[in-house]
Amino acid sequence: MNIFRLIVIKALIYFFYNEYRLFVRKIKYLIIFNKELSFFKYLQSKEKNYHILKDEIKKKALEKNFIFWTKFIKKNEIFKSNSEDTILITSLVSTKFYTIYNNIIGLYLSKKLKNDFVGLIKHDDFETEIFMRSFGIKKIHYINDGNFFSRFKYFLSSINLIDKIHSTDDFLKLKYEGVFVGKIVYDHYIRFTGIASVEYIDPKFYYFLSKTLRIHHDYKKILKSNSFKNIIQAETQFIPSCIIFQNSLLNNSTVYSKLGGASNQISVRIYNDIKHVYKNRYRFSSKLFNLIYEKYKHLALDSSKEIIKHRFLGTFGYEVDHDAEENSQHKIEHPSNLIDEYAKIDICKKYGWDENKPIGVIFSIDLTDGIFTDSWRLFKDNLSWMRETLESIKHIDHVNWLIKAHPNDIIKKVVTTTQIEVRKLSKDYNHIKEFPVEYSNNSLNKFITAAVTLNGSVGYEYPSLGVPTIICGETIYSGKSFNYEPKTKNEYFELLKNLEKLEKPTNDQIDKARTFIYLYSVLGKVTVPIAPGQKIGKESEIRFWKDFSILIDNYDEKKDDFMRNFNIQLKKLDQHTINYNYLEK
Repeated sequence: MNIFRLIVIKALIYFFYNEYRLFVRKIKYLIIFNKELSFFKYLQSKEKNYHILKDEIKKKALEKNFIFWTKFIKKNEIFKSNSEDTILITSLVSTKFYTIYNNIIGLYLSKKLKNDFVGLIKHDDFETEIFMRSFGIKKIHYINDGNFFSRFKYFLSSINLIDKIHSTDDFLKLKYEGVFVGKIVYDHYIRFTGIASVEYIDPKFYYFLSKTLRIHHDYKKILKSNSFKNIIQAETQFIPSCIIFQNSLLNNSTVYSKLGGASNQISVRIYNDIKHVYKNRYRFSSKLFNLIYEKYKHLALDSSKEIIKHRFLGTFGYEVDHDAEENSQHKIEHPSNLIDEYAKIDICKKYGWDENKPIGVIFSIDLTDGIFTDSWRLFKDNLSWMRETLESIKHIDHVNWLIKAHPNDIIKKVVTTTQIEVRKLSKDYNHIKEFPVEYSNNSLNKFITAAVTLNGSVGYEYPSLGVPTIICGETIYSGKSFNYEPKTKNEYFELLKNLEKLEKPTNDQIDKARTFIYLYSVLGKVTVPIAPGQKIGKESEIRFWKDFSILIDNYDEKKDDFMRNFNIQLKKLDQHTINYNYLEK
C-alpha cells in the first residue's frame, strides 16, 4: 500500500470520527437548548429571541437592548430607504464579544448609509442568534453543516484537489475559485491542533479542506441571491471566517473588520480589495503614520514612553491587543515576584558567560496563531522560523543568545514549544540559553546588543528604547525604517552573524518607533460607550449583562465618541477608525 492511499484511509477515518463528533455536538445542543430556553415559548414564537430565555437577568438586559435599538432604527428611518443594498452583519465566532461589536458597527453603518441589515451565523448557535435579534436584526442567514451526503461529497472533492500534492509548501499554493484554500486549511490546522509546523500532507488536511469547500459553495449561494455591498466581520482567519472574508472581497463587497482586544476600545479596518486579503488588520496606512509623525510627534513621544514603561512592568491594561486571544478571557498575567532590576553581569554569572561577549535576544511569538496575517514572510510558519534561527545561531558562538518563549505556548498547550526547541540545543551549546523565567523584560534594553523577532511587538518596543531589532517579513510596523528588514533568508542569517555590528537606531528612528506605539496603542482605539469590557471570573456572565444594562440606561449619543469617529472615517474614507479627539486638542 503506497503512502498516498494510507493517508487517504486515515483521512477517511478522521472524516467518520468527525461525523460522530457532529452527532454528539447536536445532542449537546439539544440538551443546552432545553436547559437555557423555554421550549414551549419557542414553539409559540417560532423564533430564537430573548422571550424564550430562562435566565431573567440576561432576558431583561436583552429586552432593554431590543427596545433601545428598535428606537434607534425608527429614529434613523433605516427601513425607509429605497436602496436594495443590504448590510450583512456576521458573527461566526461564538462569543458575545464578537457579536456586540459587529452589531454596533453594522447599525452605525446602516444609520449612515440608510441601508437595511441582516445577519449571518453558524446554524446551531442559538445564543448568538438571540443576541443578534435583540439588535433588531430580523432576517438571519446560516452557515449550515449540510447533510452526510453533501459533507461526504466535498470530502471526495478534497481528495481530488489534493491528489498528487505531498508537501505543505506545495499545498500552501493551492487556490480554488480565487480563494487561498491551502493557506486557510494550513492556518486552521496549526491553530486548532497545536502542531505548529508540518512538512507533509496530514490526513486532517482532507477533512478541513472538505469543510472549506462546503462553506465556500454555501456562502457563494448566499451572495448570489442577495446584494451585500457592505459586510461586517471581526475575525478574518481560520474556518469559516477566512472563507467568508475572501469570498466577500471577491464579490467586490466592502468589509468592515473590528480590531481590539478584551477592552471596549476598538477600531475598524476597512477592506475593499482582494489584493489586501493578507494585509494585517492592525497595519495602519503610511499616510496616517506620516501625518502623525510630521504634525503630532510631540504627543506620540510623551505618551509612548509611559506605555512601554508600564508594558515592561506588566501593568494591567497595557498588554498588546493582537497578541491576546480575542475570543477568550485574557490569561497572560505578570507574576508579582519577577526581578525587574538586573544587569548583564547577573545573566552572565547565571550561565557562566563571558561578560565581554555581546548578548542577542530572540523573542518567540505565538507559534500557532497569525501564520497568514501579513502579505509576505521569510519562513513558512512561526515554528519554522524558530527552528531555522536556532540552527543558524548554533554556529554563531561569538554572541551569547537568550531565547524568550511566548506565554501562549503554555496557555494554548502548543505541542512543540519554544522551550522544548531551545532545550534540545542548550546542553550542547552553552551560548544558547532560555531567558530566565524569574526575570522580567524591564532591564533587557540596557545591555543587550540586539533583539530578534519574526513579527512580534518587540519590533517596535525595542527600537523605541534604542535597541537595534531584526524582523523577518511584513509586520504591522514594517516599512517605517526603524527595523532591520531582511528580504531573504540569507540576508537574515548574515545579520545574525554580524549582530555586534548592527548600528543602533538613530534619534529619528527612535522617534518613529515611538510614533507607531502612539498610533497603535492610543490613536487607533476609540471607546464604544454601549459595550462593556470583557469580564473575568466566576461571576463574569452576570456582571456582563448587568453592566450592559446599565450602559444602555446611561447612553448619550452626544457623548458617543465611537459613532462620531466612525462617521469621520466613513466621510474621509480613512482605512482605520482613529480617535480624532486627540488630534483636535
